[in-house]
Amino acid sequence: MMFFIWAGNWERFLEIYEEFKYKIKNYQMLGEVVNKIIKRFDKSISDLLAIAHLLKGDYKKCLHYTNLFKEYFNLYEFDEIEKNKINLIVDIADNLKNSIKKEEWLSKLNEIYADILNKPLPKTYKEAYHSNLGEILNYYVLKEFIEKVII
Repeated sequence: MMFFIWAGNWERFLEIYEEFKYKIKNYQMLGEVVNKIIKRFDKSISDLLAIAHLLKGDYKKCLHYTNLFKEYFNLYEFDEIEKNKINLIVDIADNLKNSIKKEEWLSKLNEIYADILNKPLPKTYKEAYHSNLGEILNYYVLKEFIEKVII
């Protein structure tokens, strides 16, 4: 499922996520248990759901998932990049209707990810496993969004 969001196919990501929730709801469990499972999963991928809904143009849901992210993961436990990424998504969703220039958003994005983007790419699987490849993928998803949607 994460492959689709990183590949820029947020529509398929949301389709798979809805299929997942539908399948869980059809299991022979109490509705209360099903709702707890879905809520927990919503929270665990809330940053990706926020990005997907931002790309979809559903800013209300985007902000909902950024709030879930902040609530569930307590931003003080994350590094500065993660905090700044979520804050940037909130800023974009809040201000998208205002005519903020693309260059300003790209500048903010590049500022947030500067340290990661300036590091050389890992050469071995072990180095890649412990690297910031997920953050690099998030950077490119957000960059593509800014370049395509914002004027």
